[in-house]
Amino acid sequence: MDDKVLDAVNRLAQISRLSMEEFRDAIIETLCELTHSTIAYFYAADYSERYLTLLGYSKQVMASCSMSIKRPIYAVVDTGLWGNAVRERRGIITNDYVGSTAPNKRGLPEGHVALTRHMNAPIFQNGSIVALVGVGNKPTPYTEQDLQNITDLMTVMWDEFEQALWEAVW
Repeated sequence: MDDKVLDAVNRLAQISRLSMEEFRDAIIETLCELTHSTIAYFYAADYSERYLTLLGYSKQVMASCSMSIKRPIYAVVDTGLWGNAVRERRGIITNDYVGSTAPNKRGLPEGHVALTRHMNAPIFQNGSIVALVGVGNKPTPYTEQDLQNITDLMTVMWDEFEQALWEAVW
């Protein structure tokens, strides 16, 4: 595991007992820091891997997004390019979002934050996708190391986050 990821895991582990919302926000902001991205998002997958429930966006997304409809739950079959990571069960790097001809690219809804680059990864637990994380708009191209870093971070942090989520619900 990359030293930057290990440092991030240690920092997040120390704050994992904050409220679920604070812990979630710290994870999302750490995704941005690790990849030098300006935006990030975090979804949980249902047990069938057919639905994604929004857990949160980075502060920059919330400040810049003016979409009138912000749904908390998406059917994977209805998602655009960002759902390819779940459909293909692997991380996806798109370093030219505007020029991309990737399958399922549908463009951005009105009011969506502009995208130049995008990267996302499914997070697995026991062979099943449990979450989807993504980042965008890094000033330089995303690399396989960036993808590995967010995957490693979230694979390690998922159990801690899931525990915080359950504690928040119960």
